[in-house]
Amino acid sequence: GSHLGSCSTVLFAGIGASRSAKRVALANLLFKLVGVIVFFLLTPSIIYLVQKSSVNLPRQIANAHALVIVGNALIFLPFTEMFAKFLEKIIPKTEEVESLQKPKFLDSGALETPEIAFYLASKEIIRISNAVEEMVLGIMQVFIDNDERLLDKISAQDMIVDNLSREITKYLTRISFETLSKEHSKEVFRLLYIVDDLEHIGDLIDKNLIPLVEKKIDHSLVFSEKGMEEIKNMHQEVYNNLRNAIGAFALQDQRMAQKVIDQKKYIDSLEITLRKTHINRLNVGIELSQKTSGVHLDLINILKRINDHSFSIARAVVGEI
Repeated sequence: GSHLGSCSTVLFAGIGASRSAKRVALANLLFKLVGVIVFFLLTPSIIYLVQKSSVNLPRQIANAHALVIVGNALIFLPFTEMFAKFLEKIIPKTEEVESLQKPKFLDSGALETPEIAFYLASKEIIRISNAVEEMVLGIMQVFIDNDERLLDKISAQDMIVDNLSREITKYLTRISFETLSKEHSKEVFRLLYIVDDLEHIGDLIDKNLIPLVEKKIDHSLVFSEKGMEEIKNMHQEVYNNLRNAIGAFALQDQRMAQKVIDQKKYIDSLEITLRKTHINRLNVGIELSQKTSGVHLDLINILKRINDHSFSIARAVVGEI
């Protein structure tokens, strides 16, 4: 009774709390409920052990309490991971995703002071950029390992990017343009430009790359060793440029941004080169290349388009827009 009764406090505390807190409350209840059922069935044996442990009644009660707690923990220990997965199925992580979709830094009170509003919007943009960076990295992991479980996470990240982009855009457009200086107006457009590029990268992954990866998995497509190596190399170059563009924005480092700008011609020529090498493999009759041709060519084209947006972000950092 005391074991189950103590659960009520935790359950009431979980009302209106996050899903993580609700999972803790439910785990506490199930943990103690199962323990009570098991030990209720073993009551005669427990009474015997407790009576043997001491002749003092208060000590016997304390020993019984300790026995139930320790025994319960030992029962659940081998099933910890399984129990955690069971709880996540009952109370999924939807709310955590929803909380990530909400702005953390946008403050309406700062709109009267553009410099502060720009600073807060920039911090929110960095949140978006981190999600986009994870998406670009994660999609290649799925492509290589055929691990479809990551696709849901990537799609959830795109929802975060879309929602935060919308909120930042609304926030920036609430600043009265009539009272803004020319420099402040340029800063609004610069930030909106960067938000738009990040959102487009997220959409390219969610709406273009994910279907390609799903096609590869569903049709059990296997790339030639050389073809896969080329795609990995191009992805690494594109990913590095994105990281540098994001870093340049976060640090307002124009030199870093210029490196991304200088890479534009190289990535454009790399895409053309990889198209030619792929077509050469088709011409010599490499079967794996023939089966994966559509996915291969679409993939390197999308990677190039992602790089175009990194280039655009870098241009915004150096003030070329």
